[in-house]
Amino acid sequence: MVDFDYPTRLHHGGVIRFVNYSRELLLRGHRVYLATHFDPAYREESLLWFASLREQGIITEFFELSYFPQRWQFWLAARVMHPGVGNWVLRKYQNATTQSVKETISKLNIDILIVSSRRLLFLVDTLSLYRPCLIDFCDCASLYLAREIQHSLNTNKYKQLLRTLPYFLSVLSEDRYYARRSTANLVVSPVDRRALARVAGSSSKIYTILNGVKLPAQLDATKKVPNRLIFSGNMNFPPNCTAALWFLDNVFPLVVEQISGAHLVLAGANPPAVLKERASHNVAITGYVEDLNYEIACSALYLAPLKTGSGFKNKVVEAVANHTYLVATSVAVEFLDEYTRDLIAVADAPRDMADAIIRLLRDSAACESQLARLYDHIRSNFTWSKRTDELLEIIDACVSESRP
Repeated sequence: MVDFDYPTRLHHGGVIRFVNYSRELLLRGHRVYLATHFDPAYREESLLWFASLREQGIITEFFELSYFPQRWQFWLAARVMHPGVGNWVLRKYQNATTQSVKETISKLNIDILIVSSRRLLFLVDTLSLYRPCLIDFCDCASLYLAREIQHSLNTNKYKQLLRTLPYFLSVLSEDRYYARRSTANLVVSPVDRRALARVAGSSSKIYTILNGVKLPAQLDATKKVPNRLIFSGNMNFPPNCTAALWFLDNVFPLVVEQISGAHLVLAGANPPAVLKERASHNVAITGYVEDLNYEIACSALYLAPLKTGSGFKNKVVEAVANHTYLVATSVAVEFLDEYTRDLIAVADAPRDMADAIIRLLRDSAACESQLARLYDHIRSNFTWSKRTDELLEIIDACVSESRP
């Protein structure tokens, strides 16, 4: 049970996760069915995209779910601050969706239900007695929102803080409530696991399953554009937008002082107006690009100037997979083990980050040497096949424990 944002597609971490795990599971003889509700504005495009996944042998089949309470009902359910009571408010709509899912489970002889969509977490309440229900939280949402609130405090954005606070309290309640009711819970990093364990009061049912990375083919011949810097992601996602603006305001001017030909590319879907207006002769705002691998591969350096957020930063390992070294903040690499972090140029202060970028742009040999070690490590330890082995161990345990 997944969420899907058509404009971002495979630029979205959650979509990358379920597509690649599904591909690996089918290769091993399993059946994988995806169920989701589509944004009405992109319904036809979304249906075609999911159909293409089926035709490529990435998924077995997909289903469109109907679950559309009215906006005021969602608002009321969130404001009661208890998911059990909120589910009572939405019970009329939830019962129909639950029954539809239950019939599909029975018809297709489904062994386990994996709920990734927060909108559909209510299914765990009723279906966990019928089939093992595993929640793939991906990022810990309450950790992400707590950091957004802290950032609002640090930057004196009190209106934004007040808008975020009710949502944070609602999500905090959901994380605690559902993590205790599921058969098991997955998150994408050790940092998120610790955060969810604090909220749930126990770590016994919480497992870390990192994402992998797919190595692009035939990129060795891609020529690097001198002094080209790139940062990628869904640009209306607050941590990405915040990172881009922070870099533009505090770091990039320092780089341009020393390297006048420096060029910055912000590549990703849905750039908000506040970013679009920052485009200039040396700052390109691309919007969605079909071949993001190429855009990264032809850049001299990748940037990950994240100040907020949580979870597995796919952009970090994707940069390395595309033979591009990177400069990152400590938040951007916190999901990695210590050995991997030590192979990356990490800087948090504007001057430190600018100095690291300038040094690496001027010394390509040092950049290549460090990148070679990092690439070999990522290639060996961040494969989707290896991650799927870990996932199947958890799934097998959940299925076995649920049998009489």
